[in-house]
Amino acid sequence: MITDIIFDFFGTLVDYSEKWDITRENTSYEYFSTLGFSMEKQEFIQKYDECFMDLTKKATENRNEFHMYDLGKYFFQKFFQYQIDDKSNKLFIDKSVNDWNVNVVYFNNINDFIEKLSKKYRLSILSNTNYPDLVHRNLKNMNIHKYFYKVYTSVEIGIKKPNKQIFEYVLNDLEVQSSNTLFVGDNYNDDYLGAKRVGMECYLIDKHNRYDNSINTKINNVFELTSKISF
Repeated sequence: MITDIIFDFFGTLVDYSEKWDITRENTSYEYFSTLGFSMEKQEFIQKYDECFMDLTKKATENRNEFHMYDLGKYFFQKFFQYQIDDKSNKLFIDKSVNDWNVNVVYFNNINDFIEKLSKKYRLSILSNTNYPDLVHRNLKNMNIHKYFYKVYTSVEIGIKKPNKQIFEYVLNDLEVQSSNTLFVGDNYNDDYLGAKRVGMECYLIDKHNRYDNSINTKINNVFELTSKISF
């Protein structure tokens, strides 16, 4: 019997764009310029993304997670051989995260949906994120944080999905068996395969129909859970 549901966050409980919109206001770029550095906005975004991909690749190889503050220091060191101080780096990254978060979209009726689920299941979140406050802040803005028993982020645990250890860590912390737990996420490798490796059932959100139709637990969006599980 399912007692717990664990959700991924980005792409599952909220929609988002992975890429920055260059036409939008970019406060991190503006702050970067006030520090005395010069670079065209498009190049700035490309170089910043390049650094993000560098650290993501390294974290994947090492099976760990990096913090966005690591990214800021790496960016300035790689392209300017400059060791930015912690205070300036924090401000730069905080602005960068806020810029990115503009692209996060809240689903209509998500509050009622999560509240209804919480009356029958214990709900938690496990998110790959390099900036934990981003998940917590969005949950509060959506007014659904009160319905979640625990919120786990990869950067706080130090391991990222799909590594088996992060799923085991969450199950152990929740004191629940994998057979009593349902995972819901939108990434085939990180969420679906990661959860399956520890014996959890997983519903895979696949709104663009990118994955094999042989997966019989595919859904178009999180709201389709209502027709798949009992309330």
